[in-house]
Amino acid sequence: MSQLEQKTLLSNFVFTYLGGVDGSFTMRPDSKMPDGYDPTYSPLVVKPPRRPVEPS
Repeated sequence: MSQLEQKTLLSNFVFTYLGGVDGSFTMRPDSKMPDGYDPTYSPLVVKPPRRPVEPS
């Protein structure tokens, strides 16, 4: 049985996701993601602006 198919997860969440450091992505229940979907990108993650380096 997949870790994503545990009764606790299935009874509390509609979808469960697991991402790997290599960019792999697994979701339960299985569902086709849109063409071009990139599991490593999230519009919700905002990188802080770079602060200019002050000359010494």
